[in-house]
Amino acid sequence: MIIWIVYAAAFVVGANIMGFEMLGTRYLFPYFGGGINTWASLISVVLLALMCGYYAGGYLVDRLDRQRGLYMPLFAAGAYFIAFPYFADPVLNAIMAAQGASLAASLLGSMLVCFVPLTALGMFTPWSVKLVVRRMDTVGQATGLLYAISTLGNVFGILFTTYVLMPSIGSRPLTQIFGLVAIAVGILFIWLERRRV
Repeated sequence: MIIWIVYAAAFVVGANIMGFEMLGTRYLFPYFGGGINTWASLISVVLLALMCGYYAGGYLVDRLDRQRGLYMPLFAAGAYFIAFPYFADPVLNAIMAAQGASLAASLLGSMLVCFVPLTALGMFTPWSVKLVVRRMDTVGQATGLLYAISTLGNVFGILFTTYVLMPSIGSRPLTQIFGLVAIAVGILFIWLERRRV
């Protein structure tokens, strides 16, 4: 498999993760406000989701075949993004009705918005490490470069989503675009695997 494609995919997945975190504010702020409590809940849930994704991906990376390990989490995240706009408001309304604008409510709302898809996207990283590490004497360099590129994607996702995409595209269609991007990356890896690039 061509290594630069893995690095490019890490950039795209990184952009998807942080882009959706910023987009998540559009779902949460109308219900829980834009104060520090909502931001703290959102950031905490994003980090928790990534932690779970890294751990789950690391656990499964040596137990599943490479192709399935790459595309299944991407497809799961993509499916969630595509479906989410259809059930977001009813569930967030139910949380508000049960909890009010409390810290618990903002945490539950953040879990609803971010936990499942970002856990799935976080699973991509351990698999991508396995793909780029070819020799043990270069494991540090390969892993460091992968994380650098992924983090650059995070930065790009924050800025491009906030200043370009969110002002010009509605939150719901943009959420579904993120889903299509995740699925497209999964399809790319299936195609590459079948071609034995």
